[in-house]
Amino acid sequence: MKKFKGAVVLLGLFLIAFAPAQAVMLNYGDTIGGAGDALYAQYLLDSAGPIVKDTGVLKFTADTGVYSGTFRQVVYREVAVTALCPTGGCLDFYYQFSNNSGSVDSIGRMTTIAFSGFSLDVGTAAPAMLLPGLSSKPADALQRSAAPGSTVAFRYDTLVPEIGRAHV
Repeated sequence: MKKFKGAVVLLGLFLIAFAPAQAVMLNYGDTIGGAGDALYAQYLLDSAGPIVKDTGVLKFTADTGVYSGTFRQVVYREVAVTALCPTGGCLDFYYQFSNNSGSVDSIGRMTTIAFSGFSLDVGTAAPAMLLPGLSSKPADALQRSAAPGSTVAFRYDTLVPEIGRAHV
């Protein structure tokens, strides 16, 4: 299995502002809630390093039109050597999204794809910094599809749309 360390930040990217970040190894078919390692310190290291890809702030609207918001993804190349990345150079993916105050419905799940065959250290980090000026809410559960494990999901059981609130 290839090594891949993915940290998820939802500034809206699945994080709670000023709360410690959490991460955990997410294996094929896993659903995990409330466990993990601190990732905020890793986010601070990553954000000072080289950016591999940045979507910038993008707007989105659900196909049904019941919610809309903003989204941002930033991928950093890790410069530090860590236990999860002993040779350095791992890629860390950070996501953040927000649900606009005018949305009729809440967002209960965010998924991302194309992680087949990689080892994933998935979690949350706060305070998230991708969408400045927003508070954030951590995911209630982290999920990964069965082998080959392409899909990673962040589930939100508390579906309360809040003005200026993002998810990490």
